Amino acid sequence: MPDEEFEGAEGFRKGDIANLSFREIVLMHLRRITQLSCVEFRGGYWNEKTHAIGGMGFTEKIYIPDSRECYVNAVDMFSDLLLPIYDKTAKKEIEDLETSFDNKYKLFEKQEKKGKDIMQKWKQFKLKNKRQLFRELSLLLKRLKYLEGKSFGEEV
Repeated sequence: MPDEEFEGAEGFRKGDIANLSFREIVLMHLRRITQLSCVEFRGGYWNEKTHAIGGMGFTEKIYIPDSRECYVNAVDMFSDLLLPIYDKTAKKEIEDLETSFDNKYKLFEKQEKKGKDIMQKWKQFKLKNKRQLFRELSLLLKRLKYLEGKSFGEEV
């Protein structure tokens, strides 16, 4: 069987990622979040393209993801990645953000049960909340001096 290779978004071959340090993984994810945040945030939708092959036409449906949800998910993953290195300040601030998020979710749930269409407001709130979370994670990384040569107990 030939060597399998896959090229991910960052252009790594399958075995290369195993050699990355924790710091490099963090910086890669930080880069990915930065890329996701530099686009116009929009909802997901289905894009239909019609193709003609051999005189017959067919329609291909492709889902274009919601860029807001992509950002939200990337920030949540970044938070999960950094969880083992949270300091006291990060633990408190992020716990407060999560509590606020949960309380707001309950309010949105009540409005939805009353038949109100609040999906757009919910997505905007969620995006704003995750941006606050990202800021807290960035402050954590600053406190840990992640851009300096020695970080996370590693030696350069």
